[in-house]
Amino acid sequence: MKIINKIIMTIAGLLLIIGAALKCHQLIDSCVPSWQDNPTGFWESYEFFLIQIPLEFALGVWMVCGLFRKAAWIAGTLAYFGFIFVTIGKWVTGAESCGCFGQIAVDPKITLFAMDIPIFLLLVIFRPKGYKLLPPPWPNLAWLLVVFVPTIALMVAAPAAMVAFRPDCIKVDDKPDPSAALKLEVFKLKQELSGKDQEIESLRQQLLAAQQTPPEPVENGTAQQPTEIEPPVVDTNDIPPAVEQWDWLQYVVEDDVRQQISEGLVVVMMHRYDCPVCEDMVPIYSDYCKTMAEQGTDAFKIAFLSIPPYDEVDHVPEDTICISGKLTDEQKWELMSPVVVLLYNGELLKTWKEGTAPEPENILEEL
Repeated sequence: MKIINKIIMTIAGLLLIIGAALKCHQLIDSCVPSWQDNPTGFWESYEFFLIQIPLEFALGVWMVCGLFRKAAWIAGTLAYFGFIFVTIGKWVTGAESCGCFGQIAVDPKITLFAMDIPIFLLLVIFRPKGYKLLPPPWPNLAWLLVVFVPTIALMVAAPAAMVAFRPDCIKVDDKPDPSAALKLEVFKLKQELSGKDQEIESLRQQLLAAQQTPPEPVENGTAQQPTEIEPPVVDTNDIPPAVEQWDWLQYVVEDDVRQQISEGLVVVMMHRYDCPVCEDMVPIYSDYCKTMAEQGTDAFKIAFLSIPPYDEVDHVPEDTICISGKLTDEQKWELMSPVVVLLYNGELLKTWKEGTAPEPENILEEL
């Protein structure tokens, strides 16, 4: 019984250590949003992981080393009992991964039935017998130097390292844009001004032609002076200010896609392969674009940009007529997909809230 208990506790502890290491790598290698920006709340936030990872690692070491085995068994059994409910919650909410192993996606159902429930039941069945809950006896100096001191050192150093090496992530500016409703009117005025520029150029050419035409003689022998044409004066204060250029154009991988979304009015949806909202909304946008083309209307174009990491699973239909491309994987993206923006000639008009996508027929009305 004691040997089986040691084997089970060692396996359970090693899984905790591996999970803590992989989560630590996730925080250093990818973008995990802070709790203020995380729609899933504090329990999936960067700050919570800074607390969870050292504690998970320490519990794993405790279960493996066997120090105060009965107390370690109680703590480990309670932890795996809690993991069961966390994993069930992930399964019910439709999460693609349980989140136990960082960036390695594991289906919550697999984690629940292959790891959490079996280990919990084995820990309950094969209890440590013959051990005291708390000391004495106390561990000797060798245990202190080999196990306790390095574990405490790692618990302190790991959060500091994760903060120091946190990647510089690109994220949506969530500040409200009070001028979003006026930007389309700004572009209309700019188009009208471009027409006025042509009129000004025509008048300038007339003025030059009049100045080069020789004066016509009259009966009294005096020459008739040409009438000077005053060019119209344009008040530069009346010209609308330039609208913010969309900085993320530089991160579009394909040159032709970047060119297409820089021309005209374009709705850009950035999506990720494991996003359930994207799975629903991408086909809706694609069908709407096809319907507009069949009806001969071109109110706006629709473009899909895939957010790294890429996957073979792609929500964009193969027969879509929408623009389709990728955002570069050379940058770290702190985005809750989908992210929908409206561009006009590559200039940013409006950004919708992360994780949401407006109905395509309501996009222009929302402005």
